[in-house]
Amino acid sequence: MTSIQTYQAANIAQNIDFYCNGLNLKIQHWPRLSRPKLLFLHGWMDCALSFQQVIDALPETYDIYALNWRGFGGSDWQAHGYYERMVMLQDLHAVLNHISPTAPLHLIGHSMGSMLATHYASLFPERIHSLTMAEGFGMPVLNDATDIRQRMQRFVSEPCAKTPKPIHNLDTLVLKLQKRNPAMNIEYAHFMAQALTKYQNNAWYYHADPKHDLPQAHPYDWHRLKTLWPHLSMPVLWLQGEALTHNHYLKQVQNVLAQRQALLPNLYASITLHGCGHMLQWEAPQAFAHTLHEFLRQLDT
Repeated sequence: MTSIQTYQAANIAQNIDFYCNGLNLKIQHWPRLSRPKLLFLHGWMDCALSFQQVIDALPETYDIYALNWRGFGGSDWQAHGYYERMVMLQDLHAVLNHISPTAPLHLIGHSMGSMLATHYASLFPERIHSLTMAEGFGMPVLNDATDIRQRMQRFVSEPCAKTPKPIHNLDTLVLKLQKRNPAMNIEYAHFMAQALTKYQNNAWYYHADPKHDLPQAHPYDWHRLKTLWPHLSMPVLWLQGEALTHNHYLKQVQNVLAQRQALLPNLYASITLHGCGHMLQWEAPQAFAHTLHEFLRQLDT
């Protein structure tokens, strides 16, 4: 039993079960009917409730959804094989057709969720009213043919995922999350430790399917994606944390950010949220919510 107090959500989500491409996907919904629709997309090894503090800090003027990608957050796991990004985009397309079949909506993605949101929006710009890219800068450039070859070798030689490891004390995970994200308060670290896990057989296990750690058959390379970014005709909000010690992702691409921003034809603003690293929604939720709301509010004026 944990001794740490947990964050109490001000707005409780409804759960939607959505059957898609052979799997049941879990969607969180904070309903405010006849309001502008927002869809949040989480990153790798995360879940939809990652945005709970941001949603609590937003005014109640949006009809909000958050998708648990396949293999995350209570959504079904694939029976076998790696998680192909284009199949995940098929899932996203089906979800959009379900929650907003006739009107474009506001899409907000973080990290992997931002990269997939950007990929989708570049293919179907007419479906997206605005795009918020939170720490979703595109993948680092693969160095050379040797790097690509090694990734392909790993795909062929390591087809099996690791066995899930039990977590016997949830407080251990709480402290681990806070150590990796120093500006995250302990109550929300506990909330996320619960959101990211399930309790079974006298231990906690991550909701995330270990097969998400399997390599892609064809690496998700920047060279393939950069040709799509000029098709992002909708207003784009670019959010990032600071290049702090624990923001490893930003450090990998920091020198090419200006070049990548230049590819965006309708970049509304590029905002750095101070005092936080990669997990903006955990370490700076109020600033995230305020910046997002101001962006969306300006689009309606």
